[in-house]
Amino acid sequence: MIYCMSQKKLAQLGVPIGTATHRLRKLLLFRLACELKLNNCHRCRQPIESPDDLGIDHKEPWLDVSVERFWDLGNVAFSHKACNTRARRSAIGRKLGPSPLRKVGAPGTAWCDRCNKFLSATSFNRNKSKWNGLQSFCKPCSRSEQAGLRSKRRLPASGFGEGGI
Repeated sequence: MIYCMSQKKLAQLGVPIGTATHRLRKLLLFRLACELKLNNCHRCRQPIESPDDLGIDHKEPWLDVSVERFWDLGNVAFSHKACNTRARRSAIGRKLGPSPLRKVGAPGTAWCDRCNKFLSATSFNRNKSKWNGLQSFCKPCSRSEQAGLRSKRRLPASGFGEGGI
């Protein structure tokens, strides 16, 4: 049986050569970042512990601003993949900086949009897509909203809607 070179590499590595090369580059980049003490996340300032968590992040947004910012190595830093994703999601719909409508309270608290007050963060369900990782409504408000939605969806007693048959 004759193997082409890529099949031979796949057989020995267990993954396609492109995947293996990408992993090797990432391992090398992570090692160099650690040796140069550049392995602290640009966003949260915590150490990046694993090559799987390593991401490349632009310090200042470049999209719709300046193509030069994309290529500027001074505008590039390492970050946790999760921190980079969270920052990108919180930036959707706005160009620069945090929302002026964002309400930030004391540590361990969050704003409930229905109660209109700061409550303990434990009073909220988690939501990774939000800037603070928490839902906009506290647990009691979320329950009451869900109950209201369920009652609106119920059919009238006849079961045929408003007009009958």
